[in-house]
Amino acid sequence: MGRYFYDIFIEKGLTENTAVYLNMLILLAITVVLVFISDYIAKNILIRAFHVFAKGTKTKFDDLLIDHKTPNYVAHLVPLVIVLKSFPITFSDFPDFEKPIEIILEVYAVLLFLWMLRSVLRTLESYFKTKPRLKDKPIDSYIQVVMLFMWIIGIAFCFVLITG
Repeated sequence: MGRYFYDIFIEKGLTENTAVYLNMLILLAITVVLVFISDYIAKNILIRAFHVFAKGTKTKFDDLLIDHKTPNYVAHLVPLVIVLKSFPITFSDFPDFEKPIEIILEVYAVLLFLWMLRSVLRTLESYFKTKPRLKDKPIDSYIQVVMLFMWIIGIAFCFVLITG
């Protein structure tokens, strides 16, 4: 698939250089369209599934997950996987792009994971505040400390990815 359009352009008489760039642009456009469609579909399916699940349970926790947008962040995993899988095919003729863009995608994956964890932690914070036994506990402080360590580790991980 990666050289499909390239072969068509060569058959049509375009120069090799032009065919390589046009092939990359078409594959990139296809990837962008797939990413937007998959993000929209995944987000709608996950949000609906969470709403259906939340209506069927008595607990407040799943409602809080929805309120803190956890399904939205989880839905972003689908387009990320599509980009990670299609990227080597799309830019197969441009090896100089491969490493920098791969690093950017890995950093985005780390940040997305941190956003998901932050959303879950905020959900836990809100949930614990609804429990009478925990009303006098400094839940906010505990969650802040966990988030601080989580962000430090995440930023360190991003730094390692960027610097190699």
